[in-house]
Amino acid sequence: MVAQHPVAAACRCLRHHGLVLGRQALRFAPAFFVAFTLFTLIHNRWSLVFFYLAGFLYSVLYNQAEAATQEIIPSEIRATTLSVLTFAGNVVLVPLSLLFGWLAQHSVFNAYFMVAAVGLLYLASWLVAGRKELRQIYHRKSHASQLPSIEAEVV
Repeated sequence: MVAQHPVAAACRCLRHHGLVLGRQALRFAPAFFVAFTLFTLIHNRWSLVFFYLAGFLYSVLYNQAEAATQEIIPSEIRATTLSVLTFAGNVVLVPLSLLFGWLAQHSVFNAYFMVAAVGLLYLASWLVAGRKELRQIYHRKSHASQLPSIEAEVV
């Protein structure tokens, strides 16, 4: 029996537990919006379950979306592109946070429902308009995973 190199074993373990599942996590975007919407519609202690679920899904989705963005953007323009994306997001969030604060004065759940409704509308338009692009990205990633990896070089 041939002993495996520790780096090769670690790469295989990461691919099995994290990297392969990582990009697949982007498919959970609808679950995030549904959990967030359920949090806004249920006004008792059970809404916390959906709040924590939405928070967990948001963390996973944000991490994987940023990683996918960094893989797609060439390294020469990556820092500038990510800075512009962050700036554009902040420019949009400033007026929305003012609107959120105004709505929260009346009802916090109504304010969160506004965020959930906008998110569901965005998700619906994104899924309808972006299905072809998403299919190409997932198809490209599946072919990229079949290329030789560092495991083959180390072993």
